Amino acid sequence: QTRRSQRVFARFKDVAYSGVLRSDGKAMAVGGQQGAVQLFDMSSRSILRKFTLHTRAVRAVRFSPQNYSTLCSASDDATVRIWDVTAGSCVRRHDGHADYVRSAAGHPTSSDTWASGSYDHTVKLWDGRDGAKDAAMTLDHGAPVEDVTWLPGGSLLVSVGAQDVCVWDVLGGGRLLQRLRCHQKTIMSAFVAPDGGPPPVLESSALDGNGLVA
Repeated sequence: QTRRSQRVFARFKDVAYSGVLRSDGKAMAVGGQQGAVQLFDMSSRSILRKFTLHTRAVRAVRFSPQNYSTLCSASDDATVRIWDVTAGSCVRRHDGHADYVRSAAGHPTSSDTWASGSYDHTVKLWDGRDGAKDAAMTLDHGAPVEDVTWLPGGSLLVSVGAQDVCVWDVLGGGRLLQRLRCHQKTIMSAFVAPDGGPPPVLESSALDGNGLVA
């Protein structure tokens, strides 16, 4: 293996955020400082789609774990949008956060369910099946939320922010199962290792320069 760049994407007019590969490796989605969400073809590096409805920076973009054509974006305009890549349109807009939304995660088994984390200290769950615009569930992390991730199966959700890792029982009504304080500075990301279980292996990284495994 080599650490050399395999492909360089330079078609950005501002700062790019949250580049994420689709699971088949054929496309990449990227957010931008001016609110754009761009979808790139990995082979030709051409722009397949560009969505421009967000009014502030898009800090998180995620593909649906089940559907190649569904994309979620979370923005500093305090909204979460769900995009139909094939149609090139926004199919749902979720309002309800009161501050920057910096993370999003698609449910492992339900393509209609998404979680988002915000600097308003909350994690919100959105269920597109009922057509409601309001959040199906709101969880109080107690500090600005930097990242959210589902554990395999989709019954448990993890949120990180400040020095805390919180594990929530979503099927149990949003009950807080555990609050871990294992870093000295702000935790910026959480990741569930795909080949680390059972039980699932949770990795967190923080501004203290440490990456921890739980």
